[in-house]
Amino acid sequence: MSSDERQKRLDAALAAAREAGGQTAVGQLMDELFQEQARYDAMLRDASDAALKAAPRDMPKVRDRNLGVGIGLVQGGACYVFETDAGLAQAEARKLTDWLANATREELLARGYPRDAIDGFSVRFTTHEMIVREAGGDYHTYFQ
Repeated sequence: MSSDERQKRLDAALAAAREAGGQTAVGQLMDELFQEQARYDAMLRDASDAALKAAPRDMPKVRDRNLGVGIGLVQGGACYVFETDAGLAQAEARKLTDWLANATREELLARGYPRDAIDGFSVRFTTHEMIVREAGGDYHTYFQ
């Protein structure tokens, strides 16, 4: 299912809840969606932890990551933050970024992430040095 199809499904569910039971039904549906999102967020953290743990020993240092899954799985992604620009360049040259992206997706699938949503799951890479240059080191601002 594409992200557009997921968005349409979400919109239809909200419209049906409004018609069926007004604000109470919409509130219940939103509670269920937030609970689902929390489950997928936890799944993503676990999958990312496992991918990093299994990474080749010579993988340049990954300092941090920004992870998230949207309500209804409309979108989802991971951004791994390498310590340095040189480390990211080395990882890209050695195809370790490809390895990490594939390992993250494989770990998600192994934990029950829907196969039809995995193609829309983005894995990106940046560096702490880039965050310092572009956002003064403010991760929140950088990832908005």
